[in-house]
Amino acid sequence: MIKKIVICSLAAVILVVGGILLYSALRNPTLNDDTVVATVNGFPITLREYIQSVSTVRGATLRDMIVQGADQADPSFWDTPVNGVTPLEAIKENALNEAVRRKVIQIMALDYGLTDDITYNRFLSDMADAIAEREADLAAGRPVFGSVHERESEHFALAIANLEGDVRIHTAHMVRFTEEALYQAYQETYSLFPVNPGTLHVVRVFAGFQYGSESSQAHARMVIEDIQARAVAGEDLVDIAEDFGWFVEVEDVFIGMRRGMGQERLRVLIQAAYGLEPGSITEVIEDIGGYSVAQAISHEGIRYAPFSEIADIIHSRMAEQYYIEKLARLIAEADVRRTAAFELIGEDEVIYDT
Repeated sequence: MIKKIVICSLAAVILVVGGILLYSALRNPTLNDDTVVATVNGFPITLREYIQSVSTVRGATLRDMIVQGADQADPSFWDTPVNGVTPLEAIKENALNEAVRRKVIQIMALDYGLTDDITYNRFLSDMADAIAEREADLAAGRPVFGSVHERESEHFALAIANLEGDVRIHTAHMVRFTEEALYQAYQETYSLFPVNPGTLHVVRVFAGFQYGSESSQAHARMVIEDIQARAVAGEDLVDIAEDFGWFVEVEDVFIGMRRGMGQERLRVLIQAAYGLEPGSITEVIEDIGGYSVAQAISHEGIRYAPFSEIADIIHSRMAEQYYIEKLARLIAEADVRRTAAFELIGEDEVIYDT
């Protein structure tokens, strides 16, 4: 029995090693892990680093290509254009965009003094240390959080996410807004910021449609548009709904604003009706499985936050928006240069996973 186990284990090792050797033989011999495939503001992106972004974007990109008409069963799938772009080209381009985004975040961290090395070899060294620490914890019986065995791409994505969190915090501490700017934002956006959102009372009329049927969807929208127009003109919403009989549903809805926000149907209703004067009619609402229109009846128990209570919240949100805009600007302005090696990246590299 022991002899059989040893033979099976040896066979498994041979298969794994053979697979690695086969992959190495298939890959473009002019490319290796340390080959620089692009630079961002002079900082290199190696093939191995780039492949981590391939792993991140590949699934979503392939789904998008298949939705557009790409045939995975086609032997020439990777090289067959869909809307002028092949799946291989789409993945390469999306992966490069993601790699550039990650590198710009690293450059920001370097500029902020949050790190002193943004090379991929430094990440590999940190990953090896983290794996060794985790294995030591496992051996000692100490709790280990997260997956015990993570792929290299997962390690790298987590490392970038953690680094971006530090960059966001540093940016928030670095940026300063005048009190005038904060108060202007309060008046324009946050003056209706509720400390106690209270209870929203609406009457809602809903017309559903059959999924997959364009005619059913168009008819439901036409009915609600008609009801909405007549209600705005002054007719009673419930009386109008009765004209359409069983085709529409009428319900009296009391929404505790702190409850139900996680429910998509209530969320879109609140978004449409919140802040309306009693008696006002919403626009046509694109609802779940249909369309609806609502009339605001009352909004009780609400108390709005004065500027002094939420100035810090406003600053945090403005700082977050500042970071988002700054990152987008730095990405747009980045000097991205593809090397000749980038053009050599083919199907073998794109399907390679780590």
